[in-house]
Amino acid sequence: MPKKFIRKPAPKFETNAYFDGVKKISLEDYKGKQEGGLGNISFPLISDVDRKIATDYGVVVNTGVDQGACLRRGEPALDAAVELFYKKILDDSRVSYFFKSTDMTKQKKQQKAFLSMVLDGPKNYNGKNMKDAHAGLNIEEIHFNAIVENLVNTLNELKVDENLIKIIGNALEPLRKDICIDINKHKESFKLFILMVTGGPKKFTGKNLKEAHSNMKINDLHFNAFKDNFLQTLKEMQVDPQTFQEIIGLFEQQRINLVNVKLPLIERIEGDKGIQQIVGRSSDRVLQDPRIRKTFLNIDLQILKTIIGQIVQYAIKGQQVQINGKSMKEYCQQYNFNDMHYNLIKDNILQGMKDVQKDPISINEVNQLTENLRNEFVSVKISIYQRIGGEESIKKFVQIFYQKILQDPRVKEFFKSIDMYKQIDNQNNFLTMVLGGPNNYKGRNMKEAHQHLKLNDMHFNVIKDHICKTLTEIGVDNITVQEIAKLVETLRKEIVSIRPPLFERLGGEKTLTLIVDKFFDKLINNQVIGFIFKNVDPVKHKSLLLTFFTTTFGGQNIIQYLNFYLTQIFVI
Repeated sequence: MPKKFIRKPAPKFETNAYFDGVKKISLEDYKGKQEGGLGNISFPLISDVDRKIATDYGVVVNTGVDQGACLRRGEPALDAAVELFYKKILDDSRVSYFFKSTDMTKQKKQQKAFLSMVLDGPKNYNGKNMKDAHAGLNIEEIHFNAIVENLVNTLNELKVDENLIKIIGNALEPLRKDICIDINKHKESFKLFILMVTGGPKKFTGKNLKEAHSNMKINDLHFNAFKDNFLQTLKEMQVDPQTFQEIIGLFEQQRINLVNVKLPLIERIEGDKGIQQIVGRSSDRVLQDPRIRKTFLNIDLQILKTIIGQIVQYAIKGQQVQINGKSMKEYCQQYNFNDMHYNLIKDNILQGMKDVQKDPISINEVNQLTENLRNEFVSVKISIYQRIGGEESIKKFVQIFYQKILQDPRVKEFFKSIDMYKQIDNQNNFLTMVLGGPNNYKGRNMKEAHQHLKLNDMHFNVIKDHICKTLTEIGVDNITVQEIAKLVETLRKEIVSIRPPLFERLGGEKTLTLIVDKFFDKLINNQVIGFIFKNVDPVKHKSLLLTFFTTTFGGQNIIQYLNFYLTQIFVI
């Protein structure tokens, strides 16, 4: 019978134990040392590498290494290991963000059950298989290695014997392929996608987009990072503005299918601190804007700062306050606050948000929210025609506009045989009419007037670009320029009579291949979503993207192919 230290001094020791967490204990810390026992220590020891203590107390279990690892340490050991392991994981910046929104109590319970199962202990695990459990998390090799490293460190710290650590390591390694993403697959999918969506070969098949991304926790910032990197690639490849806008539209159609984690606006802009940043920077811009003093003749600049603060607070937090006992509309009414005033302030707010580096989706949301509040602040409605300065500004605009057009080799040929005096007069009357001024236009409708010219999207884009630049040049505010640009865009279908597929306008497969290569390089290095693509096969993924974009950009089965598109970008 093994020797027992009953009624004898307990041997001195120091080890790790699980007791409301993992901590180091020693015999010196507890009563009973001289009384032949361990005093008030009522929890099991979990580290006795040479089994000397267990042998001395007659509780050693002599089992071979062939017995399940779990049975050789027992449930208390698993509790301790899981507790210490997750403490390390949550302190490790390489992997901690995977657990930000995780119920850690449930996670630890599942982890304990899983480890017990794979280590030949009780089969209580009822969770998903490894592939399903980690699908959409985009775990890379570096993350898997960090997890294994933390587990090994945990086991070493708990003084688990080397043979047992090897057994656990061998049990984990086969799971690598089910847990980690395949970067080669992603790149191949990406290339096939691009080919397909741009009108090229249709080799792409895939899952429903929304279903495929339901577990990925994608928010607007992730979506924007992906979209912005692709659009930046298109800019570098000098894709024309209209094609650029079409592609933006294709992406935005899928935001609702991809984004499944909605961050509140107030959270995206960093709360009250962010509001103060926006108001402060917007106010600074107002004080420096030469248009302000010209337009706000009877309003003190400090009052403008107050109005800016109220617009931002009201738009973002929905909080409206009274000033001197008056509502904001009543307060602004005394200054005959009109649309032009509101546009200048709104323009500086949006530009101020850009200056303090707020994300594009938040800026767009504030743009819409402030637009919805227009009637709360504006008491005098004026037309675009009045806002830009009426007849004098229209004539000035038309003169400068045609100077630009007649010097632009891309479109000047269309005006060779045109009576420019008559053309300028017609244009003055047409713009006056469509912008809300007197209707003296007697010319043809847009389709009849332009059909014989065989204009394509590139020609229209050039003209639209000159319109916007000329408006800015004569001092029209950005909000009104955007409003006029939208009006111009409504005429595209009437004016453009030749429209090649988007695939051709992008430059065909050769150009799309370059776009995919550049785009994928940007994705890999992007701080927001780069981790998704670092360990996938670039060749395979690029090929898939190329095919996908080629088809979709050709305009056929857009929704179907877009559904397949981002499925393969983000999903294993």
